[in-house]
Amino acid sequence: MSTPSATDPRHQWARLFALPEQPGLPLKDRLRLALVQPILEGRLPPGAAMPPSRELSRLLEVSRNTVTTVYEQLVDEGFLEARPRSGVFVARDSRLAGVDGALALPATSPGEPAPDWSARVLRSLTDRHTLSKPLQWREYPYPFVYGMHDPALFPTEGFRECCTRSLARAQLPQWTPDFETDDVPDLIEQIRLRLLPRRGVFALKEEILVTVGAQQAFYLLADALLDPSQRLGFEEPGHPHARNTFSLRRPHWVPVAVDGEGVVVDGLPPLDYLFVTPSHQSPTTVTLSLQRREQLLRRAEQGDFVIIEDDYEAENLYQGTPMPALKSLDKSGRVIY
Repeated sequence: MSTPSATDPRHQWARLFALPEQPGLPLKDRLRLALVQPILEGRLPPGAAMPPSRELSRLLEVSRNTVTTVYEQLVDEGFLEARPRSGVFVARDSRLAGVDGALALPATSPGEPAPDWSARVLRSLTDRHTLSKPLQWREYPYPFVYGMHDPALFPTEGFRECCTRSLARAQLPQWTPDFETDDVPDLIEQIRLRLLPRRGVFALKEEILVTVGAQQAFYLLADALLDPSQRLGFEEPGHPHARNTFSLRRPHWVPVAVDGEGVVVDGLPPLDYLFVTPSHQSPTTVTLSLQRREQLLRRAEQGDFVIIEDDYEAENLYQGTPMPALKSLDKSGRVIY
């Protein structure tokens, strides 16, 4: 028998289906345990394909009849299902569908101690409060759920057309190269000429950094600017994702009150940075008034601190007219937009 290499698909089956060292058990029972264990642990989720009986018998050095018999037994027990002309798969039975393979830890072979992750992980957000959605939120009659769109209003056909055009052969030079330290030039120009000017912001191309969502932007700012010596003003209540990400660098937290006009500027203590959501305060949804925006910028100059502006949902107003972004009023470069 040849030993599968690390790049051979059989190598993964060999790691997954190791016969347990229990000589007292009949071979069929040992094989059944080897197949059921990864299913129960979630490493083989519902719908996953099982190896062909011929391949598994060769891999484990057991007869093909033994493998076929165990497969049939597991089909009868509801662990597996056989599909004509397709093969054998992990069953989609309801009692298996609840197994969450995404949370399963990688298996370790007998005699190989697992790392002590509790001692190795230096920073974690698992114990922090964050936003979450109920599993059945789509069934709610009025699903007012954060961060979701209404499929009846979303321009699906236009979005599909844009995706199709952007992936056309003529666009290969735009999305296949590794731009290393630069973002795609055409995207930067669209942001400079079409997106930012709507908020009154006019930026040079080297002032724009494209991130994978706001949370990566928060992380980059925290990594570059924050440590325990920095005083970070934060709206209270404030955006949980930003709070959790900034907390990784353990700045000195300074809670800042919010009222019906947004963040309260009067009485601000000494700060190094202040994080604000002026257009659509999270979570109260109030909009920072123009008078208070100007007051906040004057206060930042007097107190020599920098404002981090998350201008999300600036266009989603239910009354009045859009307020100019803080960045558009900034004359001294004190706002990170």
